[in-house]
Amino acid sequence: MTDETNGLARSLPTEQERLLAEAQARSFLEEIRAVPDSERTPNTSEKFAGAIGEPTIDTAPQNLTALLRLAFARKTHRDLLHAEADARVNLAAAILAMDEAADQPGRHNLLEQQAVNDALTAYGQALANVLRGEVQE
Repeated sequence: MTDETNGLARSLPTEQERLLAEAQARSFLEEIRAVPDSERTPNTSEKFAGAIGEPTIDTAPQNLTALLRLAFARKTHRDLLHAEADARVNLAAAILAMDEAADQPGRHNLLEQQAVNDALTAYGQALANVLRGEVQE
């Protein structure tokens, strides 16, 4: 089966390939999910309408696409996946350093907050590279 898009022909996956990719994506999601949905308790705030961290837009249609792309990247873009994992570890380390600095009396953790922001940006870029299958400069 093919699809004409902008004059370019591309092969579409068969139903069997689509189902296999969906199963791989769901397996990948289960592997990376730290806390099952049933055990999650969202934080609430009087400042915001809903629970903190709830998406303000409906991303359900993109969730499956993201899962499929992540599962595909896991098999084909190992180098980008390793860069994303390294960026995630760097982000976690920056968060820990920020928390440690905040626990010291009389010390402001502004530099550590900036380091977390920089690490978050780097992680976002690394994840985008994985999803796109290429390095964006």
